[in-house]
Amino acid sequence: MGSSPEVERKRLFRPSKVMMVLVCMYVLLSGLALAWPKQQFPDLPLERLQDDPTFGSSVAFVTVIEYGDYACESCRMWHNSGVLDEILTHLSGCGACCLAG
Repeated sequence: MGSSPEVERKRLFRPSKVMMVLVCMYVLLSGLALAWPKQQFPDLPLERLQDDPTFGSSVAFVTVIEYGDYACESCRMWHNSGVLDEILTHLSGCGACCLAG
């Protein structure tokens, strides 16, 4: 006397087996992502680093460094909000702020 097809199906698709397969796939894909070769960028010469645009005094008490990405929606919102302009207006009159970016 054999097992019914319903019992066999339950044994085959136990939740613990499915979870084990999913965990193994996750570990495998994570390992592949970590092992994937990273893009290497060349070192920049010192002259290029010193040529970055700045606004304000080079000996200012506060230096604001702005990082941004032209394709980033949050960066676009920050730029369009005018917060940086307010900071510069408030601090640049006394020479206490320098913007580098």
